[in-house]
Amino acid sequence: MAEPSGYDVDIVPVTEALQKSVPYDVFMLQNNYAGAFALGFALQDPWMKDFKTCKTPTALYDNYIKANPCVTSVGIDNNEGMELAVTHLKNLGHKKIGYLSGALGSYIMQVRQKAFFNAMRQNGLRTDPSFFGSSYYITECLQKHIPRLLKMGCTAIICSHDQLASAAIIQCQQLGYSVPEDISIIGFDDLPICPYTSPPLTTVQQNRIELGKCGFSALSSLFNQVSIGTLLLHAKLIIRESTGKTKDYSQDIIYNI
Repeated sequence: MAEPSGYDVDIVPVTEALQKSVPYDVFMLQNNYAGAFALGFALQDPWMKDFKTCKTPTALYDNYIKANPCVTSVGIDNNEGMELAVTHLKNLGHKKIGYLSGALGSYIMQVRQKAFFNAMRQNGLRTDPSFFGSSYYITECLQKHIPRLLKMGCTAIICSHDQLASAAIIQCQQLGYSVPEDISIIGFDDLPICPYTSPPLTTVQQNRIELGKCGFSALSSLFNQVSIGTLLLHAKLIIRESTGKTKDYSQDIIYNI
């Protein structure tokens, strides 16, 4: 959408060294950039502070800056997405649901963690903090928390992103658990790998094409002095084969018949 509208588009890798060497607005002026769609920034990154006061029109993906009319946020409705995931598991008979996350050093990981507990409460399910685990490293997160969650009787695990979820499937299988017969697993993002995990991964979809369009639409609004705070897409749950009914749920159905 940007190029047909007459804009040149550059993809710029942004390192920590670059951020420390030059303020964000200065970098944008030096390179004659009208605006930016910024992805992948952690909360402690130097430019996150610059975004609070910058004058360059900027759309942040999966981040949020308060009270700067030059900055907008773009993403999906993570609360809606987590509600879809938890409700899906509840409908399959799951009551004890664990949640695994990457490190909480990013805005979006914090949002999804809060959304998980909100969705559990909305569904009338137990919100025990011990059902949650996080770590910066995927391997450490799995080795530390999956055996603990399984021992606690969790029959389903929601993961904050698909890479963690796909690794969780393998970890559970290595521990002798079948997915989804013994444990159901849900990811987040719908990365291209999801249909090809074994079994294929149920996940909350982020449509990358639609997000790109939203990013440009948000920037266009800022270019025209229309200050947008947040622009969220509806979430969509993609149901594949990594989720299934609990054994107790199946027994109840047979008994009722």
